[in-house]
Amino acid sequence: MSAIRGTIARFSSLSDGTIRYVVDVSPADDHTGFHVPHGSVALALLGEPETEQKKPTSRPYGAQAQTLRLSGFFRTPDVWKAIGTDKQFRAWVATQDCIATSIGEGCSGDVIAAHVRRIADGAGTGIKPDYACIPLCHGHHTEQHQHGESRLAPKEKWDQWRIQTVERWCWETLRNDLGYAHWYDISPNILRAWAEHACVDRYLPSAYLAAAA
Repeated sequence: MSAIRGTIARFSSLSDGTIRYVVDVSPADDHTGFHVPHGSVALALLGEPETEQKKPTSRPYGAQAQTLRLSGFFRTPDVWKAIGTDKQFRAWVATQDCIATSIGEGCSGDVIAAHVRRIADGAGTGIKPDYACIPLCHGHHTEQHQHGESRLAPKEKWDQWRIQTVERWCWETLRNDLGYAHWYDISPNILRAWAEHACVDRYLPSAYLAAAA
C-alpha cells in the first residue's frame, strides 16, 4: 500500500449518485513514480502539517479566575480604592460604550461618566458618591436628568449597571497593572502578594486562596 499527496480540485455528482473527484497531484508524484490501477482506491483527508496546526489554548488558572470573578472581591470598596482613585475610574468609564444600548435604545453624543446616586452610598444634594458611575451617552444622560432613571430602566437595573461597571473596571485595570492579558494566566500567588501589599487580602475568596497555597 502506498500513498500520494494531492489536492481536490473539483468534484461533481453523477446521475447515479456517485461522487466524482478530480485530484491535482504534485509533480513529484507524477505517473513515472507510481501507477494507479483500475479498481478501488482510498481517500483520506490530510490535516495541516503539525508545525502549522493551532496549539490548544492553555489556561493554567482558568478555574481560579472563574472563582475570583464570581466572588465578591471586586465589589468591595476597599479593593476599589486599592486599584485606583475615583477620578481614574471615571476616566475609564468615559472610554466605554453607552450602557443603555443593552436595552435597545439609540445613542447620541459622547459618552460620559454618569452618576448613579443612592442615599445609602452617601448621595445627597450636590454630593456624588465615589465609584458610582456608569457610561451613558449625552442623549441618555439628558433623559436621566430630565425624566429620571425610570425613563430608561427600573431602579434595580441601574443598581446592576453600577456594580457591573465598577467590577469590570477593577477586573481590567488590575489585570493590566499586574502585566497580563488574561486572568487565566495569573497565578493566585501573584494576586495574593498584591492583595497583601494593598492590605485587602482578607477579601480574597477562600477557594482562591486554597489554590495559592
